[in-house]
Amino acid sequence: MPSQRSASHSRSAGHGVIPPDLVDDVGIGMVASVVQLDICNAIGELCRRVVWQVQLVLLAQI
Repeated sequence: MPSQRSASHSRSAGHGVIPPDLVDDVGIGMVASVVQLDICNAIGELCRRVVWQVQLVLLAQI
C-alpha cells in the first residue's frame, strides 16, 4: 500500500493543480487545430496554383 500512495502523490505533485487528463486534451486539441489549419492552407495554396496554371493556359491559347 505505501508504494501506491507515494506514486500517486508524486504524479499529482509533478502536474501541479491541473489534472494530467486536462493537459492531454488541451494539447491534443491545439495540435489538431494547427494541423487542420496547415491542411486548409495547403489546399488553398494548391487551388491558387491550379487556377493560376489554368489562366496561363487560357491566355496562351488566345
